[in-house]
Parts: sequence; C-alpha cells; structure tokens
Amino acid sequence: EKELLEHLTSSTRFWEVMSVLLAGFAMFLVTDALQCRTYSPGSSLSTFRLVRPRNGIWRMSAENNAEGRRRRVKKDSNSVGFSASAEAQKQTRAKKRSKEQGNVEADALNKSGFTRLAEMNEFEEKGKDTISVILGPNAYAVHRMDEKIYVTDAAAPPYKFPLVDAKLSREGEKVIIEEPLTGSTFDLATGQNVKWCPSGGVNLIKGIFNSLKKDEEPENLPIYEVTLSSNGEEIWAKIPRGLA
Repeated sequence: EKELLEHLTSSTRFWEVMSVLLAGFAMFLVTDALQCRTYSPGSSLSTFRLVRPRNGIWRMSAENNAEGRRRRVKKDSNSVGFSASAEAQKQTRAKKRSKEQGNVEADALNKSGFTRLAEMNEFEEKGKDTISVILGPNAYAVHRMDEKIYVTDAAAPPYKFPLVDAKLSREGEKVIIEEPLTGSTFDLATGQNVKWCPSGGVNLIKGIFNSLKKDEEPENLPIYEVTLSSNGEEIWAKIPRGLA
C-alpha cells in the first residue's frame, strides 16, 4: 500500500508539472498570436507569427524586421506614386480647363474683331522691344514700352521703312518711335507725326533721303487697338478684316 501510495503521489505531481508546462505553452501561443516581438541572441529583432497548421502541425514563422521594413517602404512608395499620379491628373484637368477657357475667350475676341498677333514672352526670346508679325499679305510691329503694348504697321512713312529696329523713347507723357531711315518720329499712342524728315545733320545719306520728302505733307503712322488675354500672355489687336 505504501508503494502504491508513493506511485500515485508521484503520478499526481507529474500531471501537475505537465499542467503547468501546458499552461505555459498555451500562454506562449497566445502571446505569439498577439505579434509579440523579442530579441534573439546573435540575430536582429524578429517578429514571430503563428502560421496555419499544415498536416495538423502548428508552425512558427519568424519574419525578419529588415524584410518588414522593405515591405513598408514598398507600400509607402506605392502611396507616393499614387499621390504623384493624382497630382499629375489634377494638373492635366487644370490645363484642360484653362485651354477650354482660352478657347472661349479667343472666340469672343475674334467676334469682337480682334486678331491674335503674338505672345509676351517673344520679347524676351528675341531680346527686343519691337517684334514683327506677318499676317497674310500684311506685316505689323508690336512694341513694348514700360510694360505697355502698342501695335502699328511694320513699316513707317515716308519711305515705308521697317520699324523692327526703331528706337523707342519717352518725351514727357508721350511714347515716341523713331523711324530709322529718316529719323521721322511718331506718337505711338495716336500714330500722330511729331517730326517729319528732320535735318540729317552730319549723316549724308539721311540728309539726301530727307531732302526728297521734307516738302511733302507729313503722314501719320497707322496704329491698332490692343488688348491682352485674361492671363496677360497673348497680344491681340483690332485689325480690319480686309487687312488680317
């Protein structure tokens, strides 16, 4: 009886120990399922995950943090790519709306008798304050003075000499343009002649040309009404339909 009692006591202790071990293992599984992180000696920080049983056996999978970081970086990159794509689509829609608005504005200006001649950035591109524009059989000159725009014929009286290299200046409130061949000057705001074939001074060639025209009745420089597009980039002039 004593031996039997000792045997039963030892068996009871055995099962108590086993119960404690099983409870600890169950706690380990629960903790693992909650994605606990732990350091392993000689290795980087890892994440242990409970994996579906295969053939009835539960497996533990360790995902290295470096791999996790790579996945997060890839996810972030995809987010950045999506943001960039959304921004590009937004810009495309804005450009489309701007183009549609520009078309509506252009139609309205055309109906009002205006013709598109040039863009403001052409002054910087050509490095001049006067640019020439050929429109059908005619040519026009677009001038810029103190950020104000003027449009005239491309050539000026008395000899219809090109104004592309004409000198612009200010005389009081007036903006004056000087025709290069004879030195005749005109008010850009009104086209009114200011000086007609003035003395050539020491310039013999200019003196000869001026002497041939100085007694003729002075002519004015044809000018045209100007307006800018709503964005300030396009230059439009009101040119008679028969000349445009």
